[in-house]
Amino acid sequence: MRHLMAGKKLNRNSHHRKSLVKNLIQELVMHETIETTETKAKLIIPKVEKIINKAKTQDVHSKRQIIAILFDDTIAKKITDDLAKRYEKIKNGYVKMLRLKRRRGDNTMIVRLQLQKIENQEKKDKKEEGVN
Repeated sequence: MRHLMAGKKLNRNSHHRKSLVKNLIQELVMHETIETTETKAKLIIPKVEKIINKAKTQDVHSKRQIIAILFDDTIAKKITDDLAKRYEKIKNGYVKMLRLKRRRGDNTMIVRLQLQKIENQEKKDKKEEGVN
């Protein structure tokens, strides 16, 4: 019985599951939007948020930890340079999940994961300052 067993196995062995998560995170960071199943999305959202929170500290140790997780220097650099600066004012909620449709073959829910854009919020703040 699977009482109190946390996490999803996704019908894969541990190596396949780790590489799947790593590849999904890399694609999300590189393209800033991906389409995947709801179960996979729920699996990677907390991992992406933890990685971005690590990148906010801007020290060598956190950069090396991110590289150790993702095995890619260019994506780690994008996280530490672009995403950490973009989200420095907010603490969580970097990834947004939108339900799109059900897949025809097996009726599973397809979702779009996208990294939040913060530029609109800064424009709203400037408009509110001008009104007062």
